[in-house]
Amino acid sequence: MGEEIAISLQNVSKCYKRYGRPVDRLREVLLPQKSYAQEFWALKDISLEVPKGQTVGIVGQNGSGKSTLLQIIAGTLTPTTGEIAVRGRVSALLELGSGFNPEFTGRQNIFFNARLLGMNQGEIEDKFDDIAAFADIGDFLDQPVKTYSSGMYVRLAFSVAINVDPQIMIVDEALAVGDARFQQRCMTRINQLRNSGISVLFVSHDAEAVKRLCDYAIVLEKGTVVNRGVALDMVSWYLALMTVDFDIEKVRQLEKLARIGRGIENNDISLINSDEIIDETHIPNRDISNIINNADHLINDGIALNENRYKNKTDDLSCGDNFKYFRHGDGQARITKTWIVDEQEEEIERVYLGSKIKVYIEVEFLSNQSEYLIGVLVRDRLGTDIIGINTYQENIELAEVVTGDKYLYCFQFEINIRPGVYSISPSVAYDQYRMPWLDWVENAVIFQVVDPEPKRLVFGLYHPPERNVIINKLSISEDKISKTRMI
Repeated sequence: MGEEIAISLQNVSKCYKRYGRPVDRLREVLLPQKSYAQEFWALKDISLEVPKGQTVGIVGQNGSGKSTLLQIIAGTLTPTTGEIAVRGRVSALLELGSGFNPEFTGRQNIFFNARLLGMNQGEIEDKFDDIAAFADIGDFLDQPVKTYSSGMYVRLAFSVAINVDPQIMIVDEALAVGDARFQQRCMTRINQLRNSGISVLFVSHDAEAVKRLCDYAIVLEKGTVVNRGVALDMVSWYLALMTVDFDIEKVRQLEKLARIGRGIENNDISLINSDEIIDETHIPNRDISNIINNADHLINDGIALNENRYKNKTDDLSCGDNFKYFRHGDGQARITKTWIVDEQEEEIERVYLGSKIKVYIEVEFLSNQSEYLIGVLVRDRLGTDIIGINTYQENIELAEVVTGDKYLYCFQFEINIRPGVYSISPSVAYDQYRMPWLDWVENAVIFQVVDPEPKRLVFGLYHPPERNVIINKLSISEDKISKTRMI
């Protein structure tokens, strides 16, 4: 394994034996030439390299093999086949309370757990105050941990894990039980560790956390790696996988279609299987003006349609590969066009901070729908959700639609976000909670926010439109000054 590789897995698999009856275990011991067990492969042929200093997210549904993989890397499980090499001290925060003796006090468990993680007595004593301060559980530190709440458990476990000077840190969903304040402290600390150059393996069902913390991600499904790449793209890919009931082939077809739609001038729909539920109207930049002439439903103000106005000029913006076009849904509706205009109805790719824009979304319905919503999501280049608006939130009652109906929707709002490059993802959904969507287009439009005052620096994500600064000069008596100094 190279010096710059922290973790290397080559064809790692893990098999468990499942017996129909307890007596079958004894039979297999007495008659080893015959198997009475059913094999269950929790992991199958996993190959992965994690460079030093990289944060890797692992996403997948429950039972996909995420925890098994982390336990093998942490050394608490032995793989059935394959090779694994780990370079550096590993600190693992796995299932709640792992490595703790419930009869010991918190103080005793700090020494016990830290010794398991490879620290000697002197190192633990030097770090003890830092561990106790971060855990912040007060007098409970000298009480048996069996009396702790789940939140106190994870506070103590995380405090030990981050203070043993690890080269590799593994976090498996444990932070989900902490309160919001502690979770924020943990995320801040993990970011500090990342910046110091340690490697992090992170498992979470929190898509925003994976996008925010991880450089790279893998998607696990039924014990195998089904996709890997930039964390932002893998989270979107995994969400698409969920919308099609984990039909991997269907998602791969959607992914292929997305690649055809972006960057290939001569779009050839024959490259996609003929039974694909989403057809060529999903491809950006294709002339689909024939389907929009009957658009007769607008939210807010409408405009006369121009068949030539939909041109994705924003491909020239210097945003690199931060925004990957992708789409998914059950195919009961198609978003056929999306574009943005300014207050003069001119199509734009650059938006001034503080100005209003309109986002137009054209939709063709492929089935009758009585309850549905239309939404638009604005994300920054890191995939953070910045603005989310939908018709349900705005208390807009949408008309029932029948197969073949075509509608044009317009969302108007003010852009008061920090200058930078952003994406717009339109969607058609059944409601705010149910998956899959009818249609979702990831990063359909890319635009740039620029400040009309170029010398001004805008801090924070949001720049409030209403701002007031009030200044009053205070007159302080000598008596008050003396009291202030005493304090």
